[in-house]
Amino acid sequence: MSFNLANVGPHSSEFVPSTLNASSITQLAKERKREFESCNRMVTEAHAKLQDLLLMQKDLEADYFNAATLLAPIRRLPDEMLGRIMLFAFPNVFEWNEHHQYKIGPGKGDVQ
Repeated sequence: MSFNLANVGPHSSEFVPSTLNASSITQLAKERKREFESCNRMVTEAHAKLQDLLLMQKDLEADYFNAATLLAPIRRLPDEMLGRIMLFAFPNVFEWNEHHQYKIGPGKGDVQ
């Protein structure tokens, strides 16, 4: 005979199990504990799988980004053109001093 917890009502009820009911309740509790532990294992495995998938997603995103940047149109420009673009974009970054050494930045106190 199987025991149904729904028939008992809330745990605060005045239900006192008979010997037969106690045996059925014990069996039900053991069964539910096994199911609960099995469910916990499945959840743990699912979390581990999710972490693996998230790591894989991150790696694939990085690979995609690296591949896409290799196709950037600016990579097809000759170095001479890139140099000219840099001179116009950052005109005071590289200046020559009297010792023919370049310094970074327009100020006199900058790193040489």
